[in-house]
Amino acid sequence: MIGFDRRVTDTQSRVIVAAVLAAGFLFRFLPLVLWPSISHPDEIFQSVEQGHRLAYGYGLVPWEFDYAARSWLLGYIAAGAMRLSDIFGGGPQIYLPLIAGLLSLLGAVTTLCTFLWARRFIGTAAGIGAALISASWVDNMFFGGRSMTEAIAANLFVIAIYLAEPGYRVEHRGRLFAAGLLAGATLVFRIHLAPAVALLWIWRGRDWRRLQFLSLGALAIIVCDGAFDALTWHYPFEPLWRNIQFNIVQNGSKYYGTDPWWYYFYLMGCNWGGTIALFFPLAFLGGRRVPFVLVSAFVIVFAHSFIAHKEYRFIYPAILLFSIAAGIGAADAVRLISNGWRDHMQAAAKPAIVALCVMWWALLVYVNTIGRDYDRNWDRAHDSVEAALYVSQMRDVCGIALNRVGNYEMGGYTFLDQEVPLYWVNKKSWLVMKKAQAFNVMIYAPASASERTKLQARSGYRAVAKFGDVEVMRRPGGCQTLPMPKPRIAQMGVSAVDDYPYVSGID
Repeated sequence: MIGFDRRVTDTQSRVIVAAVLAAGFLFRFLPLVLWPSISHPDEIFQSVEQGHRLAYGYGLVPWEFDYAARSWLLGYIAAGAMRLSDIFGGGPQIYLPLIAGLLSLLGAVTTLCTFLWARRFIGTAAGIGAALISASWVDNMFFGGRSMTEAIAANLFVIAIYLAEPGYRVEHRGRLFAAGLLAGATLVFRIHLAPAVALLWIWRGRDWRRLQFLSLGALAIIVCDGAFDALTWHYPFEPLWRNIQFNIVQNGSKYYGTDPWWYYFYLMGCNWGGTIALFFPLAFLGGRRVPFVLVSAFVIVFAHSFIAHKEYRFIYPAILLFSIAAGIGAADAVRLISNGWRDHMQAAAKPAIVALCVMWWALLVYVNTIGRDYDRNWDRAHDSVEAALYVSQMRDVCGIALNRVGNYEMGGYTFLDQEVPLYWVNKKSWLVMKKAQAFNVMIYAPASASERTKLQARSGYRAVAKFGDVEVMRRPGGCQTLPMPKPRIAQMGVSAVDDYPYVSGID
């Protein structure tokens, strides 16, 4: 019999905690380093690319960093990791896994929170199962370790919830203060989560002690963030104001498209397929153990449904919370199948039932990982970033061109890591051979074999590496630098988003 009791020794408990953390880390970290991709341009250009500018003095500048519409916080975190990587030789082969590792470790703490919740309610074995189920949910593997504000805020919020709502009434001042710190940090990274974060303050009603220490913690972080904005931009909370000005006052977010209120549920169905019919019942079952987790997840989806522009990544914090509730619900379901509706810690699950459920869940994870829309998500920009990583190790590069490869698809200087001019060459301008003298390396996705043959015949370029549909081509000789005009942006508005990023730090 496999027990659900919590009677383990201190040594065993420490080993289990370490194993749970390791599993949560690896589920997030390995997909990023074994099969690199870019889920969305913001993952690079709003964070690590700006870190590259801080650490090494050059990088692409998106319009948000011309307008002070984004915080430098993630950029400084990435820059610190990049400088740390220099101790080990530096380069994207070192600093990208280091950044992914740090963020995956933060995500792994949410897996530990899931274990601790389930262990308190159902037992140690159930806690392990719940943690693994949550960690292996496809969205957590895909988003959990990425340098995106949504992922970081989601992880911080879960830890804040656990500190404030661990399954018993919290009276410890330090714990409540820490929960407030993390709740404030959640808002710093993702202000859109404010309705869910506010639940921490009202969940227990008029508990003044709780409200006091939560507020002190949140206020401390928010004040620090305001000071950081003033130091890195012009005045406190300037990025927040700029975002409000662009997205609300000027309706800038509508430039990227608008969708109906039910669109997020449609996206979940596209990504999960038929497993959505199992995921949500398990989440509801687990929600009776951790009601705050389930309620806050629905609040996040509900609040985001009123925002016209919708992207799946925006509700990742809700999906992480749903997966935690579903993991606890799945562990509870195994107990119920074995013992019926008896709520005893000592109740054990039959090994055959546990084995069957493990195999079933592994199959479900496999289907979700390779099926439906996720078969495209994993491959998004994969060939381009592999080509960029290859170029980062090439010698005597004096200029790089992107031909039929979008500037957002190759990861900027974060992946290239070559302090040389970068040019965008459209499908017609490659015929103008005077431009070909400005670069000696090209990342190229030929539209046809004949187009590739013409390019080679006219320019002297030859393929040196191939990654899927993307080739790295090179010609002998040096480069003649061409002028690289920066985009002219008169005022903050929708027109700004039409401009390409430009190079900072290279004349």
